[in-house]
Amino acid sequence: FSAVIGAADDVIATDPNWKVSASSELNSAQGILQAFDGDVKTWWHTKYTVEDGKVVSRDMPPFTADVNFGKELTVAGWCYTPRNGSGSGLIQEYNIYASADGKKYEKIYSGTFDISSADNDNREPVSAFWGEKKMKAIRIEITKCVMNSCVVSEINFYSKGTKDSGTGVPKPQTDTKAEADTKNDAIPGDAVKMFSDPNWKVSASSELNSAQGILQAFDGDVKTWWHTKYTVEDGKVVSRDMPPFTADVNFGKELTVAGWCYTPRNGSGSGLIQEYNIYASADGKKYEKIYSGTFDISSADNDNREPVSAFWGEKKMKAIRIEITKCVMNSCVVSEINFYSKGSANIKNDADEKNNGKDEENNGFKYGVASDGTPFCNKTGWTAEVESEFNSGQGIKNILDGNEKTWWHSKYYVEDGKIVSKDTVPFNVKVTLPSVTEASGIVLTPREQGNSGRILSANVYVSDTDGGEWFLLKENAVLASDGRSQEIFFYGNLKLKRVRIEITSTIGGYGTMAEFDLMQKNDKYAAMSYEEFKAKDELNTIYEIDRTGMTAEASATNWQKTENIFDNNSKSFWQTNAVKSSDFPIILTVDLKNVYNLKEIHVQPRNSEDHHGLWRKVTINGSTDNNDWFEIKGGITFDDDLTERIIKFDKEVSARYIEFRIEDAVALRASAAEISFWQSKAAKEEREAANNVKYSLKIGSDIITTEKGGIKTDKQIDVAPYIVNGSTMIPLRGLLEEMGAEVGWNGQNKTVTVNNGTNVITLQIWNYLVYVTNTKYGDVRYTLLNPPVISNSRTFIPIRFVSEQLGYNVSWDGESRTVTITK
Repeated sequence: FSAVIGAADDVIATDPNWKVSASSELNSAQGILQAFDGDVKTWWHTKYTVEDGKVVSRDMPPFTADVNFGKELTVAGWCYTPRNGSGSGLIQEYNIYASADGKKYEKIYSGTFDISSADNDNREPVSAFWGEKKMKAIRIEITKCVMNSCVVSEINFYSKGTKDSGTGVPKPQTDTKAEADTKNDAIPGDAVKMFSDPNWKVSASSELNSAQGILQAFDGDVKTWWHTKYTVEDGKVVSRDMPPFTADVNFGKELTVAGWCYTPRNGSGSGLIQEYNIYASADGKKYEKIYSGTFDISSADNDNREPVSAFWGEKKMKAIRIEITKCVMNSCVVSEINFYSKGSANIKNDADEKNNGKDEENNGFKYGVASDGTPFCNKTGWTAEVESEFNSGQGIKNILDGNEKTWWHSKYYVEDGKIVSKDTVPFNVKVTLPSVTEASGIVLTPREQGNSGRILSANVYVSDTDGGEWFLLKENAVLASDGRSQEIFFYGNLKLKRVRIEITSTIGGYGTMAEFDLMQKNDKYAAMSYEEFKAKDELNTIYEIDRTGMTAEASATNWQKTENIFDNNSKSFWQTNAVKSSDFPIILTVDLKNVYNLKEIHVQPRNSEDHHGLWRKVTINGSTDNNDWFEIKGGITFDDDLTERIIKFDKEVSARYIEFRIEDAVALRASAAEISFWQSKAAKEEREAANNVKYSLKIGSDIITTEKGGIKTDKQIDVAPYIVNGSTMIPLRGLLEEMGAEVGWNGQNKTVTVNNGTNVITLQIWNYLVYVTNTKYGDVRYTLLNPPVISNSRTFIPIRFVSEQLGYNVSWDGESRTVTITK
């Protein structure tokens, strides 16, 4: 094999009797045997799946390639020949394991290859040497590769040799514990590090698998890590365990522990610990909190994060618990954990002990003060109640304790470690004050640890007495789901004795809340009655525009289709393929299908750990005719987070076409999960009034009277409607066409279809079963009181059912025998 580096006599000839296997193969044509066939034109490729020409899933590293020689050989190094013609699949980091019996393996070497910058078509073989070692089998473990796939043209081994190729970067195997300790020496001078003991009992509340379990955080190897659990389907993360996460260490005897050192995983910004608590136990059963802290290391280079430490002073304990309450992307990834027996000062990356949640920043808000500067009311003497709570530790009392780190959680039921059922909405949270209090607003603080249970919508009831009737102050209040404090400003001062939050919609169907607060009386505002507030609030409320039928086109090639931004599913998304920087701006043009007066646009980013496609800068343009364009708002910038982008306009904007000029986005892509458009109540009512229509039909009369915009018109239909068994039957054509619906007839199977663009209704003559296909909700089957019939060569259908399915209201006047249909 002429492409191998080194003297030919040093290369071990490949033997067809070797038993070769791999943890992942695309297929037999690109299986592991192709890496040992001596042909650089064939290669081993790890597995991926393609649908409609797109990669929808792939096996992820680490990958292993095992070779059992069948006898003892001396192996001193290896040569890796990359595939030419593509930059995908290049090996970047790997480990070498040796086995004397083909069963038990021992790591003998770790290394890296840095060949990604070479010309795709001219990559040379690279090699690495660990010295002559006798073995019966060898394992190559590939831990990092370009695009998370591994592609290898050829693998060869050397019987002797000590010199690596120029592009190989050898990392001779050393005592990994000593290596980690050297790396972790960024500690104060009085600190003394403790060495991990294999007799320690270590456990965690969440682990991805044994290869990335909690033991990897105590193995002394910074190349392995503990990762909390997540689930992947079709190449996408569909669920994950949510914080808080705990890591418990039982030392088996009493030790003095003064602090801890956390070594983050390098190579990714996901999983970084941000906030945590430390608990100590004298018996390994009962724990007491001794410290709370934060780490602010997310801004560091992904590949060069240093260990960080924190100290609470010398404390005797038999066991310790690390509770991680907040971490980047709601996963936790830890390379190494170490403890100190002495030490009193923190290094620069650690924050001071936290103050029980007082005056801490919460997504732009400081707890205790509303965003407009109004302080919260003192909650002394307040009581709270709810019919559903998980336990005393997550009971309703937590919403009044002034601590954002505790919360109420609705009840759910666990069997064998799995949730088998739960209480469901609505949840009624009632708060009673010791005396009537004037307040200028309500603040609901969501739980920080995960988004499950966050409130999406609620009805707000108030009362100024202990036992009087409740007043519905705000109906169907729409609340953000991104962790921000929910503020309901009164813009006046209301007298309150009781408040009830009827939670009607949440993430995941659970109910959670960290804090309930009232804003103090604001001297800028006058006293206001409940009725005055409701009237004012209704005028200022915005309403989402129905997105049914909206379409969008992108200037870049789509990886995921644009229709996903209108499907009311935050798990699906639109995303482009990667483009060149010179291809920006990427333009996304939305057709609202009608001219609307817009107040706000909401953009929900794609929820992904890599943040691919996240908008950083955008300009929004509008048009009523797709020809004359005007700028609505320019120079809009966003932070690199996954919070919903709420873009407000200074005044209403009239447009049918909206153009998003995305000028900068993460990873040279553009993506979004959902985009919605919002209008004022006045605009909504004006549009509804313009679109209001009324149809009147009288039994026995062949005239349909249509009233729209104050103008009445009469239309004659073929035959008059009639009543059978309490149902009004109308001729198939005439009214439905007036409604703008398309009517279809299949004479072969006597089937009628009615399509208005939102619903498709399928009926069959003399069949009581009818099928309705909705663009949002799918297929639903109904049973009719009376089926469609053919009478006097005319097809008749039940008017009430069909009209209501098309979105109309139907009423009956028995005295005049008139059917009225309105919208």
